Formats: sequence, C-alpha cells, structure tokens
Amino acid sequence: PSWVPPWLDNLNVDSCFIYPLRWPIEQGKCGPENRLRGKRAVPACILKDGASMAYADEGEGPVVLLVHGWATHQDFFAELRRRLARNHRIITPTLRAHPGAERGSAALTIETLGNDIAELIVQLNLNAVTALGWSMGAMVIWAAWPTIKDRISSLIIEDMAPRISCDETWAHGLGGNYQAADVALTLEDIR
Repeated sequence: PSWVPPWLDNLNVDSCFIYPLRWPIEQGKCGPENRLRGKRAVPACILKDGASMAYADEGEGPVVLLVHGWATHQDFFAELRRRLARNHRIITPTLRAHPGAERGSAALTIETLGNDIAELIVQLNLNAVTALGWSMGAMVIWAAWPTIKDRISSLIIEDMAPRISCDETWAHGLGGNYQAADVALTLEDIR
C-alpha cells in the first residue's frame, strides 16, 4: 500500500522482490526447491489439488505471515515486507485464483483459501507465527484457525469485521448498513 505506518521508516532493508507467473514445480513440495531457475524467483507450495501457490519468504527472525485481500496478491505487502524483513522472516503468499496464482480444481471458497494457508504453514513447519490478514485475508486466516491456532502467537486483523453483513444482532458489518440481501447483489455484480 502507499501508506506505511511511520514507525516503519526507521527500518533500513535493501531487498527487492519479483515473482514469475509460472515456474517449474515438484508435486507435493513446499519450499525454495520449487523455484524458477532464474533471477529472484519465489518458492511455490504445491497444494492438495495440485495447484501451486507462490509465496515470498524474506528475512530471518520471528515469523510474520501477511495474507492479502480480494483481487490483489502478495506484492500488496511489498513495502511492508521489505521493511519488516530486516528483523523478521516474512511469508507473503498469493492466494489461489488471484493475480499470478493458479486457480486449481478445488472449490473457490474462503474455506479452501483457509485450507491453503493452513497447508502452507504446516508444510513450512512455521510456529510462533504473527499472522496479519487484510480484508478478505482476515477471513482466510479465520477459516484456517482450527488447523493453525497452535502455530499462531499473534493475530492482526486489518480492515475486516467478523461478519460482513448487518442484521438485528450485528451492527458492525460493512459501512452503509450492508444487509444479507446486499450480499446476493454484490455477488451478481462480481459475476
């Protein structure tokens, strides 16, 4: 994002990141061995349905997982990743069916995306993870929670409520009193 919290300005990290759209991969593996044989390629995680999920893995130290929202990709966090990588290991996946990622054959649901994130965390054997989910990325982390909760030390939710729509029991959904009936209209507009 163009806005970065002011406290990050004190971090000096000289790294950059470029990812390819396609790369040679080895089925059932997750890690650097699945890199493009070229410049600055990123690792890929092979998911249960055979789809590959690219992710950046930068820095050393405590692990921070940054999960992007709808219609974006891992580079949404490029500046934050660059700055935090000075003192942390930063993992930023691109969710399936998002720019630069394969769709795969699994149903395209929040639950599937949550399973993908859980699979990434397990395959990389990540523990004591600080997980940040932005917008839909928060929903993905919540969907993964039953599988990953013992591996997460901190959870940061950015720009997402536990429920999107408002009703008589929940008034804190999306702005403008977004109701359940509005969900169907939104989906219709997207299609």
